[in-house]
Amino acid sequence: MALNQKFYSLDKIRRMAIEAAENPAKFWADKADYLTWFERPKSIFEGRAPDVYWFRGGGYLNISYNAIDRHIPLRPIRSRFITRMRGGAIVRSLVIGTFTGR
Repeated sequence: MALNQKFYSLDKIRRMAIEAAENPAKFWADKADYLTWFERPKSIFEGRAPDVYWFRGGGYLNISYNAIDRHIPLRPIRSRFITRMRGGAIVRSLVIGTFTGR
């Protein structure tokens, strides 16, 4: 997905659902590549419905790092926390680059 793309089309979602049903191990392995792992799990996908397990065997990641930190080198000025009040008024905007010195 491109950095500026926010939503998948309905056709794309349908294709993804078919892919997930036909080859769930490959589907979830591809999705795991979207994350930054500090230690990749030994198994991405195990079992058959309804007894299915994802990302087992020692996988280690940090969700905060994946949500915020890994994006700083790409967009240090655009990465920010914005707090809004009713009516859309910006109350507080913190640019992450100010905390990292970038």
